Amino acid sequence: MLFLRLRSLVEDEVVYDYMPGGEDADPGTISLDLGSGEPTLVKRSADDDMPWYLGQALYRIERMRDEGHFSEFVQVAWY
Repeated sequence: MLFLRLRSLVEDEVVYDYMPGGEDADPGTISLDLGSGEPTLVKRSADDDMPWYLGQALYRIERMRDEGHFSEFVQVAWY
């Protein structure tokens, strides 16, 4: 399970914290340039020992960009 929390949204950039271990986890931070679509890993979560969570977080943020709506809080689950 993965949680995303919106940190900031400005005209050309969105920044999310991602928490692989739940809301109380040590968060990582990802920014996405809305003009170019270029992602930046600002800080990797200490709980993300594989790039799987980071990839899921980035996918979800890009999907929100494509849909034109950025949620304040997102819970992501998969099996």
